[in-house]
Amino acid sequence: MSLNCCMDCVNTCFEVVKGMMALHGMTIGEDAVPALIQELKDQNEHVREEVADVLWQIGTADVLKAVEEYQSRQ
Repeated sequence: MSLNCCMDCVNTCFEVVKGMMALHGMTIGEDAVPALIQELKDQNEHVREEVADVLWQIGTADVLKAVEEYQSRQ
């Protein structure tokens, strides 16, 4: 797998989550973090994975803790 392919996947994940948030009138930023963390409990595994990827990119301590807790439950 090439780096370009990986970056395409990351960009796709980010766009999916941005689209989901736009449906709820939100944008990516600090205000969105609590809503994204809640989406780690979504019934759809693909949604949870996409959200975890975006949260990982945000990378603040509280966000990383939430992602690590989510990953430990998988």
